[in-house]
Order: sequence, then structure tokens, then C-alpha cells
Amino acid sequence: MKFRNKLGQLLKNSVQLNSLYNIFYKVTNKRTFFAEQKKRKTLSIFNYQELATPIPYYPLEFVKDSNFYGQNYWVKEFTGLKSINASTEHGLYYGDYIPYSSYCKTIKKIITFSLVRKNVLEKLQKPVVVIGPYIHYVPTLLTTDQISKIRSEYGKILLFFPTHSTREGGRTYSVQAYIKDLKAFAQKKGFDSIFVCMYYYDILHTKLAEYYEEAGFKIVTAGHQLDLNFLPRLKSIISLADYTVSNAVGTHVGYCVYMSKPHWVINPVSNSSEEPQDFREITDVFSIYSDKITNHQYSTVEKYWGLDQVKTPEELHKLLSD
Repeated sequence: MKFRNKLGQLLKNSVQLNSLYNIFYKVTNKRTFFAEQKKRKTLSIFNYQELATPIPYYPLEFVKDSNFYGQNYWVKEFTGLKSINASTEHGLYYGDYIPYSSYCKTIKKIITFSLVRKNVLEKLQKPVVVIGPYIHYVPTLLTTDQISKIRSEYGKILLFFPTHSTREGGRTYSVQAYIKDLKAFAQKKGFDSIFVCMYYYDILHTKLAEYYEEAGFKIVTAGHQLDLNFLPRLKSIISLADYTVSNAVGTHVGYCVYMSKPHWVINPVSNSSEEPQDFREITDVFSIYSDKITNHQYSTVEKYWGLDQVKTPEELHKLLSD
């Protein structure tokens, strides 16, 4: 891990080294990368084990972090730009936290959600482009007919986003306790099916999927972080839901509200005084059950996800061309 981190720091601070690194992987992985993209585009959202498997790294973007989740790829599709000299933040960050990569020399411009986040990033003295929720800029991967077919088969769908782990760790929780709570909630509110949207890392490195399947839940996933259709697949999954829940706030909360899906953070795994103020604010707003999106919830998402900052293709083209 230490070697991996050191290598990442070297690459992010050297244009020359990063260029050589990219050339190597472009030559090595081009064929397999695009073959995987083509194959996974047709896989079912229920084929979670195959969707979670690693994808060979192929640098469509100069900075490695900008190759994750297909975010830059879809912004380019939306604007018609062939290249973007900017790094897109992966999702919602809290407090005054700024990833190490944002300080690095290879990152010249940063794309993020909201004006609140822009105020945090301005200490870097780099241009910051605010574009609102990234999921706005992608199509759904599933067609209208495919979504209708799944909804017809599974009825009224409750969609659960469990907090996920990474190489650096993550919040722990009692899966059996949440299974019990979700079953009780689904029965009380008349849901026919419970879908669990799992992060690829947890599918590969934990047994959580087994527990959910044993409970009768359906596992779905947006795919691996290098899957260009991660966001379109996630948009399709959210489109299927009648109601969404999670056990911790995260980027998914804003995406659900943006897509007009009510959200409830059920028994938050952490809400301590040590958490950043914005994390606690969002948790407090969404840990109160409502069958509809409240004005307070909407205004909170607008504040931190930048719902009022969504751009047209022309506006975004100009901002990213400068």
C-alpha cells in the first residue's frame, strides 16, 4: 500500500512520468479495456459478480483519478469536447477535506458539484468548475422497455444503498440488523421487492452479498470504478426504485433526490460530534422518515449537490474550453 501511494504521488506531480505511465497502459490494455466495456454494457444489472470484476486500466484521461466512474467521459459526450483538462471530484466530500491529488501539479482545473464545495477548493488557487450532480449528464443504460419489464416483474421496489468500504477501510455495520429493519419497513409499506445496490469493492472483498441474498434481497451494482457505464447503470438502478434508503449519507442521496426518488437514512451507522458539520446536517435532514421529498431535504441537496448549477451543453463547453 505504501509503495502504491508513493507511486501515485510521483505520477500526480510529474507531467513527464504520468505521460510515460499512460503510454504504457494505452499500449498494453487498449484491446482488453474496450472489449470489457462493450461486454459489460450488455450485462444485466443483476449480474453483480461479473460487473464487479476488475477492468484493465486504460487512461482515457491524463490524470488517473479522472478515469473513474466514467464521469469525464460523459461530460465530454455531453459537451462534444474531445478532451477536458480538468479533474472531476469522485462524489460528495465533507468539511474542508481535499484529496491529495487535488494539490498535485498535474491537476490544473477541478470539476465539482456545488458552490459550497467550490469555496472549500478555492484555497488551491486553481480554477473550479461547478456543474451540479454528475448523473444529470448521463443517459440511463437500460431502455424504457427494459425498465418497465423489471418493474413489472418485481413490483414495488425498495432500493437500499449500504455504506461501502474501500482499500482504506470504511464504516462497519450489522448486516443482520439492517436486513431485519428493511424487511419490517418493506412489509409495513407494501414493497414487493428489496434491491441492494452494492459497491464493487464490497462484492469482491466481503461476504455481504451472500447475507442479503439469503434474506431474499436482489443484488444490483453500478459496476467497477473503471466501467464507463457506471453512472448510466446507476441512473437506471435508481430509475427502477419507488423509494430509496441507506444507512449513511453519500453521493447517492443527492442523486436519488435529483431523480425525484424519496430517500431515508435508516438508523445511520455514524452521526457523532466528530463528523464534519455538513455530514451531520445532511444526516439529520434525511434520518427523519418522509414518504415524499420534503422542502428541507430538497434545499439541502440543492446546497451540497448544486441542483441549481446544472449546465447546458453550450454553457459547460465554454467553461471547460477556457
